[in-house]
Amino acid sequence: MFGLRNKHEWTFLGFSIVLLETILLYLLAALVLPRFEGEGTIDLRVNFLEHARWFFGCFVAVLVVSLVKDRILNDY
Repeated sequence: MFGLRNKHEWTFLGFSIVLLETILLYLLAALVLPRFEGEGTIDLRVNFLEHARWFFGCFVAVLVVSLVKDRILNDY
């Protein structure tokens, strides 16, 4: 996304797709990290099994949005 610093002409669709990719990346990071609440031990295996379907679904969504973003911003 650092390469977008030189883009001067933006459309609402272009900005929205960049914002959507950022949101999905944030959700991906939130799903992979366990919650550190309470005094109990954290079981990473249980956390992975609880969030695996959402994590990989979000990962595929990030890939799709990234490809669509490149097509939209480069006017293909």
